[in-house]
Amino acid sequence: MNSELEEARETLENSLTLSLQIFPKRHVKIAKIYEALGSMYLDLEEYEEALKMSQECFEICNDLFKNPSSQTISCMKMLGSIYSEKGDYEKAKCTFDKSFELAQVLFGEKHPMIADIYFRIASIFEEQSDYSEAIKSLEKALEIYQGVYGSEPNCNVSAIYNNMGVLL
Repeated sequence: MNSELEEARETLENSLTLSLQIFPKRHVKIAKIYEALGSMYLDLEEYEEALKMSQECFEICNDLFKNPSSQTISCMKMLGSIYSEKGDYEKAKCTFDKSFELAQVLFGEKHPMIADIYFRIASIFEEQSDYSEAIKSLEKALEIYQGVYGSEPNCNVSAIYNNMGVLL
């Protein structure tokens, strides 16, 4: 592991240690640190640690919020990404589908978080060589992003066009 990643890990772990002294274990600040740790471990390809941190984030959010929250959905998307990276596409798809349902309740049909979930689902279809379903998911994501951002340049739209170009 390079020194920058080691420093990031130490910083996040210090943040968690200090925050646990300040806040109760079931606090949104603690959940966000677990989410950041999960993301860092995912980047390091330490999937079991990433899963552990992201599950802790999800459990805290479930305890804190009686209704779906953007934080809960974000934790679920992270879990789906970890399952996908581990090659457990069925579990990833199931997790993304659940996060999609919750996001629809919270945000409606035409929200960037919905588009992001479509984008993540497309990557699962791509990994399973189901390119027509991947394209359909990317098209749905593109439609939402274009509706939200119009003709403004957007990195999400660019990524979708890139992925569609690779798949076509």
